Amino acid sequence: MPNPTQGTGSISFPAAAAVEKFRLVSLSEEGVQHADASGAYGVVTEAAAPESERADNFLAHGLPKIVAVHRYGVVPIEADDASSLTPGTVVAAAADGKVSASGEVKVGTVVGPKGGADNLVNVDLRIPLG
Repeated sequence: MPNPTQGTGSISFPAAAAVEKFRLVSLSEEGVQHADASGAYGVVTEAAAPESERADNFLAHGLPKIVAVHRYGVVPIEADDASSLTPGTVVAAAADGKVSASGEVKVGTVVGPKGGADNLVNVDLRIPLG
């Protein structure tokens, strides 16, 4: 008898392209990459990149090639313009893995500013399936 998989926590995937932290990502057969306005699979809170070729005796590690993708909960996400996003604003997927007040694919609700000059807002995720 097969056992069910619990749906709690994040799921790890390889990076198909370089991803910056606090961005929406889409999922493909190769892994995750920044999402566009057509939709998103989840959010990454760490940067990652595909594994690259390294010269012999080169000891720098670089970015991880596997990254955790969050599908629900409250996470910080970079916005196109965080100054226009107040608590209660429904946000949508935008270009380069960011969120915006306008757009077709709604991904969550702003629950508060993250603060700072980095354009981050805390979003309660409600990413649609499909």
